[in-house]
Order: sequence, then structure tokens, then C-alpha cells
Amino acid sequence: MKISIIDRDYKKALRRPFFALSLLFLSFFTGTTFYALVEGYSLIDAAYMAVITISTVGYGEILPLSQDGRLFTTLYIISNLIIIAFGVSTLTSYLFGGEMNHLLNRYKMSREVRKLKNHVIVCGLGRNGIKACEELSKAGTPFVVVESSEEVLERFPFNIGHQMILGDATADHILIKAGILYAKALITTLPSDAENVFISLTSRELNPKLEVIARASEESSEKKLIRAGANRIVKPDTLGGYHMAQLITKPLVVEFIDTISGVTEEDMQMEEISYDQLSQKYQSHTIEELDIRKITGVSVLGTKKDKEKFQFNPSIHTKIEESTTMIIIGKTKEIEKFKKVYCK
Repeated sequence: MKISIIDRDYKKALRRPFFALSLLFLSFFTGTTFYALVEGYSLIDAAYMAVITISTVGYGEILPLSQDGRLFTTLYIISNLIIIAFGVSTLTSYLFGGEMNHLLNRYKMSREVRKLKNHVIVCGLGRNGIKACEELSKAGTPFVVVESSEEVLERFPFNIGHQMILGDATADHILIKAGILYAKALITTLPSDAENVFISLTSRELNPKLEVIARASEESSEKKLIRAGANRIVKPDTLGGYHMAQLITKPLVVEFIDTISGVTEEDMQMEEISYDQLSQKYQSHTIEELDIRKITGVSVLGTKKDKEKFQFNPSIHTKIEESTTMIIIGKTKEIEKFKKVYCK
């Protein structure tokens, strides 16, 4: 699907053709008024004289014009040549320059965004925002991008059929246009902590059930983001420094984590499978009864029930009960086999 951009306002996109039509109407009104009031034409004759003068068809005068009338008509013809040239240029640009298709695409995209539910909103297309979009795309999660720079949107490095909105994510109407009332999560990756705080506060107010994940640059911003409504805080600079130090102190551990998190090109991935995702016949069984590793090759790394702590390397007697989620790891084909065998 072609990437399209939804502008802040359709009036902006229609400004030039609307301005051209306004000039043409104003010219017609001016000419009709002059010929009727100054030259004494009837209203119909005055309108007809204005039309044939605007169109420069070369018809003669309906009634003899005064000196003032001839001077006005001369200037009227010259000004209308400019107006017509501008109008033709604008119409040609919209019909043959792709602007009309671009406008229709925006309208289509805005309708598709309004239909979205349980999607993710990504605010900002910096390095972190682009990476978040890549991961959401890999997972098949629908998302909407909000970015204030049209140049940045046009440089977006991959085409994955998502929706994109050009606008300021701190504005309520932009977030509403992105479908925040029906979204399940929002990721704000703007470089300014103040803007991330404001977006967290606004989005929490608009949708109290929203999962808000915010980027923080300064340590002092973490508490502010939490008070503003962010559920989770990510500090890329801190994580980067920690990761680099771990490459020296625990290189094999980092290599293992990179492998299972998809950073490397190894064919390994992790997945979380909830109780509700399992087929009914596999619900409320122990890991031993499910025999997951033997059937699919997938390993269960951990389980979590409700708000309890993670249980790492669970025993084979752990029962997958309601509100329990499993963290599994395996190769891509093994994960796919697991979903085919055990999931609905």
C-alpha cells in the first residue's frame, strides 16, 4: 500500500484552487456590477458582457461603451488573462500533477484511521520512533504515525501500508484524528522531554485506559512522565551506555539477549502467549501435560499471572490457568508451529 499523509487541514490542500475560483467569481461580480451601474446595462446583459469579456471570445459590445467603459474593459481583459492563466495552471497541477490523487489518498487514509481500533500511535519519527515502527510492523500490529515534519515523513525508509498524520502530537485534535479514543497504546519518542510529558498528560486525559510508553532523556523527567500518566519510561541513552558496558563485562550474555530479542540476524524470537490465546482443549493444563518442547521445539522461558512477579524457568508442574501468560522462545518456524498447534 502506498504511504499517504493526512494534512492538518484539507483547506490547506484546497487553498490554491479555492483561491483561483474566488478570483474568477470576484472578477465576474466586479464586471457585472460595473456594466450594470456605470454603463446602464440590464442585469442579464451586464452578466453576459462580463462573461464574454472574461472568456475573451471576441464578441462585440452589446451597447456602445463610454470612454470610462472602454478603459475599464481594457484593464478588465488584462486582469482576467492573468486570472485565467492562474486558474488553468492550478487546475492542470491538480489533475495532471498528482495533487488531486494525493488529496484523495489523504481523505481515504483519514477514513481508514477512523476505522482503526486497538492500534498503536507512534509520536515522532526519530531513530527511536522508526525502530518502534519497524518492530510493530514485524509483529503485524496496526499503528498510526504522528510527525510534525512533512520532510521527515517523506524520507520514511520503508513502505508498510500504515497510516501517517502530519501534525503536532501535543495538539488534542491531532491525537483524536489519530484515533486515540480507540487506541490501545501510545509511544511518544520526541527528543523534548517536556513535549513527551505534555503528550502523556493529554493522551491519558483523552483515553484513561491507554498504555502510554514515553521516551526520557533526563533522569529528572522520569517522575514527571509517570505523574503525567506514562505507564512505562524508556531512557535510550542510559540503556545504550549500559549495553556497551555489558559488552565488555558480560559479552556472551549480551550476545544471547541480542539473539533472542531479534537484534542479530539469528532466526530466534520470543513471543508471549496468553491463556485466552490457547485453544480451549489446551487451557488449564500444566507445562508437562502440554508437552510443548517435544511437539514444537519451543521452550517456555517464564510465566506471569495477573500482577504477580515473573516465574522464570517454570517447573513442568506449572499450570497455565486463567490470566496467565507464557513467554516462549524458539526459531521462527517453531513459534509458527506452536501457534498452529496450541492457539485458536
